[in-house]
Amino acid sequence: MELHHSKHHQTYVDKLNAALEKYPDIQEATVEDLLRNLDTLKVGDADRTAIRNHGGGHANHSLFWKILDPANQQDENLSADIGKTFGSIDEFKKQFTDKTFWFRLGLAGPRSGWRLASARITQPRFTVFTRTYASPRD
Repeated sequence: MELHHSKHHQTYVDKLNAALEKYPDIQEATVEDLLRNLDTLKVGDADRTAIRNHGGGHANHSLFWKILDPANQQDENLSADIGKTFGSIDEFKKQFTDKTFWFRLGLAGPRSGWRLASARITQPRFTVFTRTYASPRD
């Protein structure tokens, strides 16, 4: 994990910072604000793409580090919600694995990307989806 954090994640941060060098007025913005306002940023198209991809990679990795649980404790409320949506934790795992298997092979789009399970306020509460490249915004 140290290599993943210090090399891979750091590369997203470094490339995001490089894309922002020409734009001092947005350098202090949070990555969430950059991604939220991506369409209205006064930046060139190549820089917008870099902000989306590298900012998205940074945001996803930051979330990953926050939710990583070294004790591997199960959240009972989350488990109950997943069970209501999918019927069981095992069925959720199956659907997640099935969907992301084809994604990893490149048969459901580019091979690079994130595999995510998302909670919604509305029904259905959970869904499994993939995102190409790094941006949670795609």
